[in-house]
Amino acid sequence: MKFRLIALGIISSTVGVCTAATNKTDTNYEFWNKTKTTLYVRHGSGFAESGARTDLGNKNLVPINSNDFIKSTLGPDDKIVVVQFARTETGPKEAYRINRDSKTVYIQVKETKGKLVFGPQTEPPEGVEGKTKRGYPLDKNVTLEEIRKS
Repeated sequence: MKFRLIALGIISSTVGVCTAATNKTDTNYEFWNKTKTTLYVRHGSGFAESGARTDLGNKNLVPINSNDFIKSTLGPDDKIVVVQFARTETGPKEAYRINRDSKTVYIQVKETKGKLVFGPQTEPPEGVEGKTKRGYPLDKNVTLEEIRKS
């Protein structure tokens, strides 16, 4: 009986590790708030054509705390991603259009001299080369040239 419990524990641990690894690779969109304050964010995808309308309508803004993130999985037809964010829920919003074309979208907002700076995530100075701080691969990530302010 004791052997069965140990074996079950090992199997459960292995399944948990495999599930975690699968979820990590399925995530191909992450917005990371690297500022010292909460930002209010919304994003939309599913815009297949580069000339298509990219209006987010009345989607609610989601608060993202300092040094926190949101992540999701974009579909293969989600060629365009639109991101809007603001310092307050009702404040002026900055909007960006990302031409993704099957790339990953690991993006971040930092604050430099009181201004919000939006762009792709980069590898940490002390981290693994070619990966974000949380371990996402950067080899197929969008570049600054593929991000346009709207």
